[in-house]
Amino acid sequence: MAGVGTDISAVYQQSNEEIRASWDVFVDPESEVTALNWCAGSSPQKCDIVYRKALPIDAKHVNYVLLKPMLNGQRYFITVQCTNGAGVVATLVSNGVTVDITPPKAGVVIDGKEMDSDYFNAAEEITASWSKFLDTESGIESYAVAVCSAFNQSSCPLKWSSLQNATTVKLTGIISF
Repeated sequence: MAGVGTDISAVYQQSNEEIRASWDVFVDPESEVTALNWCAGSSPQKCDIVYRKALPIDAKHVNYVLLKPMLNGQRYFITVQCTNGAGVVATLVSNGVTVDITPPKAGVVIDGKEMDSDYFNAAEEITASWSKFLDTESGIESYAVAVCSAFNQSSCPLKWSSLQNATTVKLTGIISF
């Protein structure tokens, strides 16, 4: 029997109320597929979150809304089982997904070259650095920075820009507010 290839599912998900999985259609040229089912659990092949449920034999995905939310920071696994006409069962298990419904914890931002500055000349260089941001579930993927007026926060000559994993930025030629 042939089925799923490489697990390409997300490692983290923001929803704690929904489970999603997809796979290639199972085929068995000798005796055909006669049954397909799935479940979800807190460890591989365990069905303690969603008990085993039958699927149409040509199903390629499941999108299931839970009655009880999953726990933040917990890893969950999807198990799919296919049975052929001879009663042989193929079992496939996802690599798991961790629920992350909390934002990162704020760190410290210093705007200035060496010390935190309260004022700057917009025509000059602006330097900023940050540290101690923390996300225990999925880590920090990237940072973004914007330069806005303290008096009018809708006036931002430099809109949000991604900086990947950089923890410092040096900006020059900022237009006036």
